[in-house]
Amino acid sequence: MASAGKGGRVRPALRNAAGADEVINNLHRSNKNHLNDAERKLMREARKRGAKIESMAASRPMCGRCQKDAKRMGILRRVITAFKK
Repeated sequence: MASAGKGGRVRPALRNAAGADEVINNLHRSNKNHLNDAERKLMREARKRGAKIESMAASRPMCGRCQKDAKRMGILRRVITAFKK
């Protein structure tokens, strides 16, 4: 599970519901270029760990930058979140 924004907080109830035992924290102090978007953080961490993303969902529609990264990783068809136009 990854969090979004500067604060990077995920409520315990959401973590429990998702079965997440780890939350990937922010690497960058700024939201410039959507670096702190949860989707981008999750993809970076998966690449670093050599992990496979089986599916991805978010509480808000996925932005264009995250869509491009997901397409580049070959996981865009596994995204079950709405896309921003």
